[in-house]
Amino acid sequence: MENNRDISKDIYADLKDIIKPGDKVQALDHNSGAVHAMLKAKAISATPFLRDFHFYTGTQNYYTQRLEDDFIRRISNEKPRVIILTDDSWPDKSRGFDRIKDSPALVNLLEENYSIEKENLRHRIYIKK
Repeated sequence: MENNRDISKDIYADLKDIIKPGDKVQALDHNSGAVHAMLKAKAISATPFLRDFHFYTGTQNYYTQRLEDDFIRRISNEKPRVIILTDDSWPDKSRGFDRIKDSPALVNLLEENYSIEKENLRHRIYIKK
């Protein structure tokens, strides 16, 4: 069974071949090591959001909606060259990549502006079109 260290190594291996100095990268991860891979690759985080679990808790309220709106605004303004999506989700571990469907604005942003550059069972790397 893979552990987060293995996943982080895989993400880093993909990132180091894709990013260039100064590229902004956004992690969509709970705790699989995307942020660790970004640090190793010396990637710049596009937003202050280092985790995405609070967007998919199943509890839509004023606070979580404001967080999501702020995230979408920031990612739209910063236009990261690379977005890392891992299959790690919380609180429902079974949701994997599908968890982003809870955020139609994020799905739309990815579909309109990004294509999948690399993909495996544990992570996807999107690159700006």
